[in-house]
Amino acid sequence: MKKSLAGLGLCFLVSAAAFAGSSLTASSQPPALYAAFSVPGAMSTFATSINNSGVIAGYYIDANLVGHGMIRLASGTMATFDIPGAGSAPGEGTFAMSINGSGNVSGFYNDADFQYHGFLLTPGGAITTFDVPGSAGTMPMSINEAGSVAGYYNLPDGTSGGFVRQADGAFATLESPGAMFTTLSGLNAAGTAVGTSGPSSAPYQGILFTASGIATTFVAPDAGTNLNSGTEDISINLQGATAGFYSDQNYVGHGFLRNAGGVGITEFNAPGAGTVSGSGTFAQSINAADTITGYILDNNSVHYGFLRTSSGGILTFAAPGAGAASSQGTVAVTINSSDVIAGYYIDSSQVAHGFVRTPGGQ
Repeated sequence: MKKSLAGLGLCFLVSAAAFAGSSLTASSQPPALYAAFSVPGAMSTFATSINNSGVIAGYYIDANLVGHGMIRLASGTMATFDIPGAGSAPGEGTFAMSINGSGNVSGFYNDADFQYHGFLLTPGGAITTFDVPGSAGTMPMSINEAGSVAGYYNLPDGTSGGFVRQADGAFATLESPGAMFTTLSGLNAAGTAVGTSGPSSAPYQGILFTASGIATTFVAPDAGTNLNSGTEDISINLQGATAGFYSDQNYVGHGFLRNAGGVGITEFNAPGAGTVSGSGTFAQSINAADTITGYILDNNSVHYGFLRTSSGGILTFAAPGAGAASSQGTVAVTINSSDVIAGYYIDSSQVAHGFVRTPGGQ
């Protein structure tokens, strides 16, 4: 789930929303190339972000259930790291969430008191840690090319707010009065962040938070109106188009593309997506060409990745080695400008491995 609403404009987008176009077939596309990777000795490895040079950030879980940061170069070389102060008990550790084009990594670490703190790691190894003032936990989720970071923070009363931290260390925060949570999960080069607001007695709403401090909420046209259904905006590209998902009245997930400027929303379902509660289509990342990746959950709770082109064609895929039982399968998380997708797959032994999917012909 990814977001105070004094002064926020609630914008119900009621433009015609088509359930998306054609399905791509394997025969219409050159075979994609897959590379699987796992940190040696890890129990599970998760890719969370890929930049346009093919460098991946993520984390792995060791045998003691402690998290550690991971960076994988396009050549396949991997490096691991721990932020000073990260805890070493189960559930603690270092979690890299995003990487920008310069190779700067952002994420969070969990200390020995189980408190979350943000961090920035440069390619040269310099580390900056930070907390949103007055917070009870800080969790960065996205970094842009300028080095600004978006994420969310916990408050002592159990609610959460969204934040953007500029490269100079200045914070802009966003809290939704009456909401249980306000989180920001994506940030583009223009400094606009996207995320989700969760009112305590109403459906989730997508949210955009501009560099000038203007916040706008919206809902997908067919989003459910009951509690814990609604709209979650996950990713934004340079042009301002966003991708995410909504849950309908039956708690089935559907993907959406919100056009730059908010002029309309296109809703879509990937082939094979389930139609029962908790299943469906879950968009996770959009690139500059409006190509979207994410995952589906079928009616048997198996995950598959998908790629949706700007023309509306959708291809689903399974990484080699992915399991085919409930809670197993392929989870596509992030896409770069070359349509290279990274994520993780869960094998038949319930172990997660990172993967990279490169389009055929590259």
